Amino acid sequence: MKSTVRWLTVAALAVVAVGCGGSTQFSSTWVEPTAQPLDLAKPIVAVMVTEREGLRRSGEVSMVREIEARGGTGIASYTILPAGAERDTAQAHAILTNAGADAVIMVRPVGKDTRVSYTPGTPYYSTWGYWGYGWGAVYSPGYMTTDEIVSLETLVYSVTQNKLLFAGQSETMNPSNLDSFVRELGDALGYQLRKAGLIRAEKK
Repeated sequence: MKSTVRWLTVAALAVVAVGCGGSTQFSSTWVEPTAQPLDLAKPIVAVMVTEREGLRRSGEVSMVREIEARGGTGIASYTILPAGAERDTAQAHAILTNAGADAVIMVRPVGKDTRVSYTPGTPYYSTWGYWGYGWGAVYSPGYMTTDEIVSLETLVYSVTQNKLLFAGQSETMNPSNLDSFVRELGDALGYQLRKAGLIRAEKK
Protein backbone atom coordinates (compact mmCIF):
# COMPACT_ATOMS: atom_id res chain seq x y z
CA MET A 1 0.00 0.00 0.00
CA LYS A 2 2.70 2.49 0.92
CA SER A 3 4.66 1.90 -2.28
CA THR A 4 1.51 2.35 -4.38
CA VAL A 5 0.49 5.57 -2.65
CA ARG A 6 4.03 6.94 -2.95
CA TRP A 7 4.01 6.03 -6.63
CA LEU A 8 0.77 7.93 -7.24
CA THR A 9 1.91 10.89 -5.18
CA VAL A 10 4.90 11.49 -7.44
CA ALA A 11 2.63 11.22 -10.51
CA ALA A 12 3.72 7.79 -11.61
CA LEU A 13 1.26 5.39 -13.15
CA ALA A 14 -1.72 3.71 -11.62
CA VAL A 15 -4.37 1.66 -13.34
CA VAL A 16 -8.11 1.51 -13.57
CA ALA A 17 -10.95 -0.62 -12.90
CA VAL A 18 -14.47 -1.88 -13.16
CA GLY A 19 -17.19 -0.23 -15.20
CA CYS A 20 -20.02 -1.60 -13.03
CA GLY A 21 -19.50 -1.86 -9.30
CA GLY A 22 -16.28 -2.29 -7.35
CA SER A 23 -13.90 0.37 -6.13
CA THR A 24 -13.41 2.02 -9.53
CA GLN A 25 -15.93 3.69 -11.79
CA PHE A 26 -15.55 5.26 -15.22
CA SER A 27 -16.87 8.81 -15.02
CA SER A 28 -16.64 9.37 -18.77
CA THR A 29 -15.80 7.41 -21.92
CA TRP A 30 -15.43 8.11 -25.63
CA VAL A 31 -15.40 5.65 -28.52
CA GLU A 32 -14.36 6.34 -32.12
CA PRO A 33 -17.63 5.91 -34.04
CA THR A 34 -16.07 4.11 -37.00
CA ALA A 35 -13.65 1.97 -35.00
CA GLN A 36 -13.34 -1.68 -35.95
CA PRO A 37 -13.04 -4.45 -33.33
CA LEU A 38 -9.56 -5.24 -32.05
CA ASP A 39 -7.86 -8.26 -33.57
CA LEU A 40 -7.08 -10.39 -30.52
CA ALA A 41 -4.98 -12.69 -32.67
CA LYS A 42 -2.43 -9.88 -32.89
CA PRO A 43 -0.38 -8.48 -29.98
CA ILE A 44 -1.69 -5.70 -27.75
CA VAL A 45 1.08 -3.57 -26.24
CA ALA A 46 0.71 -2.48 -22.60
CA VAL A 47 2.23 0.90 -21.77
CA MET A 48 2.53 2.49 -18.36
CA VAL A 49 3.63 6.10 -18.40
CA THR A 50 5.96 6.55 -15.45
CA GLU A 51 9.48 7.79 -14.81
CA ARG A 52 10.11 4.88 -12.43
CA GLU A 53 11.35 1.99 -14.52
CA GLY A 54 10.77 -0.72 -11.93
CA LEU A 55 7.14 0.24 -11.47
CA ARG A 56 6.64 0.57 -15.20
CA ARG A 57 7.92 -2.95 -15.74
CA SER A 58 5.93 -4.58 -12.96
CA GLY A 59 2.79 -2.74 -14.03
CA GLU A 60 3.13 -3.71 -17.67
CA VAL A 61 3.74 -7.34 -16.75
CA SER A 62 0.52 -7.30 -14.72
CA MET A 63 -1.35 -5.70 -17.62
CA VAL A 64 -0.07 -8.35 -20.02
CA ARG A 65 -1.29 -11.04 -17.63
CA GLU A 66 -4.78 -9.53 -17.71
CA ILE A 67 -4.78 -9.17 -21.51
CA GLU A 68 -3.84 -12.82 -21.94
CA ALA A 69 -6.43 -13.93 -19.39
CA ARG A 70 -9.00 -12.45 -21.78
CA GLY A 71 -7.81 -14.30 -24.84
CA GLY A 72 -5.39 -11.72 -26.24
CA THR A 73 -1.63 -11.66 -26.69
CA GLY A 74 0.04 -9.00 -24.61
CA ILE A 75 3.46 -7.39 -24.92
CA ALA A 76 5.00 -5.23 -22.20
CA SER A 77 6.38 -2.16 -23.96
CA TYR A 78 9.65 -2.23 -22.01
CA THR A 79 10.50 -5.58 -23.62
CA ILE A 80 10.54 -4.16 -27.15
CA LEU A 81 11.28 -0.45 -26.71
CA PRO A 82 14.91 0.37 -25.89
CA ALA A 83 15.63 3.08 -23.31
CA GLY A 84 14.47 6.43 -24.63
CA ALA A 85 12.46 5.00 -27.50
CA GLU A 86 9.20 5.48 -25.64
CA ARG A 87 9.67 9.25 -26.10
CA ASP A 88 10.54 8.96 -29.79
CA THR A 89 7.27 8.76 -31.72
CA ALA A 90 8.75 7.64 -35.02
CA GLN A 91 10.94 4.97 -33.43
CA ALA A 92 8.15 3.66 -31.23
CA HIS A 93 5.80 3.51 -34.21
CA ALA A 94 8.30 1.55 -36.27
CA ILE A 95 9.01 -0.92 -33.45
CA LEU A 96 5.35 -1.56 -32.64
CA THR A 97 4.51 -1.98 -36.32
CA ASN A 98 7.37 -4.44 -36.82
CA ALA A 99 6.16 -6.35 -33.76
CA GLY A 100 2.83 -6.84 -35.49
CA ALA A 101 0.90 -5.02 -32.75
CA ASP A 102 -2.76 -4.32 -33.39
CA ALA A 103 -3.32 -1.95 -30.46
CA VAL A 104 -1.72 -0.08 -27.58
CA ILE A 105 -3.25 0.38 -24.14
CA MET A 106 -1.86 3.41 -22.29
CA VAL A 107 -2.74 4.62 -18.81
CA ARG A 108 -1.68 7.65 -16.81
CA PRO A 109 -2.74 9.41 -13.59
CA VAL A 110 -4.56 12.71 -13.90
CA GLY A 111 -5.21 13.50 -10.24
CA LYS A 112 -5.32 12.36 -6.64
CA ASP A 113 -7.67 13.64 -3.95
CA THR A 114 -8.93 12.88 -0.46
CA ARG A 115 -12.66 12.77 0.13
CA VAL A 116 -14.18 13.02 3.61
CA SER A 117 -17.79 12.00 4.06
CA TYR A 118 -20.11 11.96 7.04
CA THR A 119 -22.64 9.22 7.75
CA PRO A 120 -25.32 10.50 10.11
CA GLY A 121 -26.36 8.43 13.08
CA THR A 122 -29.77 6.78 13.21
CA PRO A 123 -31.91 5.78 16.19
CA TYR A 124 -32.25 2.05 16.70
CA TYR A 125 -35.53 1.07 18.39
CA SER A 126 -35.51 -2.28 20.16
CA THR A 127 -38.73 -4.06 20.99
CA TRP A 128 -37.29 -7.12 22.70
CA GLY A 129 -33.91 -6.01 23.95
CA TYR A 130 -33.76 -4.65 27.47
CA TRP A 131 -37.55 -4.28 27.69
CA GLY A 132 -37.36 -5.09 31.38
CA TYR A 133 -35.21 -2.00 31.88
CA GLY A 134 -37.21 0.24 29.63
CA TRP A 135 -34.45 0.75 27.05
CA GLY A 136 -36.74 1.46 24.16
CA ALA A 137 -34.30 3.49 22.09
CA VAL A 138 -30.58 3.06 21.57
CA TYR A 139 -28.85 5.73 19.47
CA SER A 140 -26.10 4.94 16.98
CA PRO A 141 -23.84 8.02 16.56
CA GLY A 142 -22.69 9.29 13.19
CA TYR A 143 -19.14 8.82 11.93
CA MET A 144 -16.63 10.22 9.45
CA THR A 145 -14.87 8.26 6.71
CA THR A 146 -11.87 9.33 4.62
CA ASP A 147 -11.34 7.89 1.16
CA GLU A 148 -8.40 8.29 -1.22
CA ILE A 149 -9.61 8.92 -4.77
CA VAL A 150 -7.24 8.45 -7.71
CA SER A 151 -8.30 9.79 -11.12
CA LEU A 152 -6.93 7.93 -14.12
CA GLU A 153 -7.01 8.14 -17.90
CA THR A 154 -7.04 5.04 -20.11
CA LEU A 155 -6.43 5.28 -23.85
CA VAL A 156 -6.62 2.52 -26.46
CA TYR A 157 -4.90 3.26 -29.75
CA SER A 158 -5.03 1.18 -32.91
CA VAL A 159 -1.62 0.66 -34.47
CA THR A 160 -3.04 -0.75 -37.70
CA GLN A 161 -5.84 1.84 -37.99
CA ASN A 162 -3.53 4.62 -36.72
CA LYS A 163 -6.09 6.31 -34.50
CA LEU A 164 -7.53 6.59 -31.01
CA LEU A 165 -10.27 4.02 -30.48
CA PHE A 166 -11.22 4.53 -26.84
CA ALA A 167 -10.65 7.10 -24.12
CA GLY A 168 -11.93 6.90 -20.59
CA GLN A 169 -11.48 8.65 -17.26
CA SER A 170 -12.10 6.84 -14.02
CA GLU A 171 -11.91 7.23 -10.28
CA THR A 172 -10.44 4.50 -8.11
CA MET A 173 -11.36 4.55 -4.44
CA ASN A 174 -8.80 3.44 -1.86
CA PRO A 175 -6.30 1.63 -4.12
CA SER A 176 -4.51 -1.19 -2.35
CA ASN A 177 -1.73 -2.60 -4.54
CA LEU A 178 -0.57 -2.78 -8.12
CA ASP A 179 -1.83 -6.28 -8.87
CA SER A 180 -5.37 -5.57 -7.67
CA PHE A 181 -5.30 -2.27 -9.53
CA VAL A 182 -4.44 -4.04 -12.78
CA ARG A 183 -6.95 -6.78 -12.16
CA GLU A 184 -9.63 -4.12 -11.93
CA LEU A 185 -8.23 -2.54 -15.09
CA GLY A 186 -8.77 -5.82 -16.93
CA ASP A 187 -12.34 -6.08 -15.67
CA ALA A 188 -13.13 -2.43 -16.40
CA LEU A 189 -11.54 -2.19 -19.78
CA GLY A 190 -12.94 -5.53 -20.88
CA TYR A 191 -16.42 -4.38 -19.87
CA GLN A 192 -16.09 -1.01 -21.60
CA LEU A 193 -14.58 -2.41 -24.82
CA ARG A 194 -17.23 -5.13 -25.08
CA LYS A 195 -19.89 -2.48 -24.50
CA ALA A 196 -18.35 -0.37 -27.29
CA GLY A 197 -18.11 -3.37 -29.63
CA LEU A 198 -14.30 -3.20 -29.78
CA ILE A 199 -13.93 -6.77 -28.51
CA ARG A 200 -16.49 -9.50 -28.97
CA ALA A 201 -15.89 -12.03 -26.25
CA GLU A 202 -13.95 -12.69 -23.08
CA LYS A 203 -12.03 -15.90 -22.55
CA LYS A 204 -13.47 -17.90 -19.67
